[in-house]
Amino acid sequence: MPILRFLSKLLGFIDSTITAQRLLSLDNASDKLTNSLSFSMKLTTKGRYAVTAMMDLALHAKLDRVALVDIAERQKISLAYLEQLFRSLRNAGLVQSVRGAKGGYMLAKADKDISLADILVASDEQINLACGGGNTCSDVDPCLTHNLWTNLSQEFFEFLNNKKLSDLVRSRHVQTMATQQDVTQIGDIPIHISR
Repeated sequence: MPILRFLSKLLGFIDSTITAQRLLSLDNASDKLTNSLSFSMKLTTKGRYAVTAMMDLALHAKLDRVALVDIAERQKISLAYLEQLFRSLRNAGLVQSVRGAKGGYMLAKADKDISLADILVASDEQINLACGGGNTCSDVDPCLTHNLWTNLSQEFFEFLNNKKLSDLVRSRHVQTMATQQDVTQIGDIPIHISR
């Protein structure tokens, strides 16, 4: 039930007497709320692919430019889709491209200066959680749960903004996956593993 612990932490404005244990013991309505929250917080394919491609680029662009065809092959993402994504990422100043035989992409900034929020915003991902009031709710005329969703959206954005690309690519799990994709990272030196 990590989502309940996550929500408990994010919703600091909820009465402090409501603990994660009490949240776990709530009835069916709690389960329905948890399921709908996890569904509404789901990223689109575009956002997930943008993060995946940027992680791949960060892992492989330390010494050389990376061709989109290589990212597409390693991550099993359509080359045409990656071209669209990288156009948006380039326009946002997150990647640079070089044309020609030795061309490809590289990060426009250090990976420690690129946040998950930067990537998602550049790929037009909606980070704002929907208000429960539908079309009738606004900042001027808020519904009953408007502040809840507004505050949760702000906390979620802050979490994504504090999570840096460098944190993601240095995790043991990502390094293991990179090894399985025939390239691993030891310090700043890429090691190619041939089969």
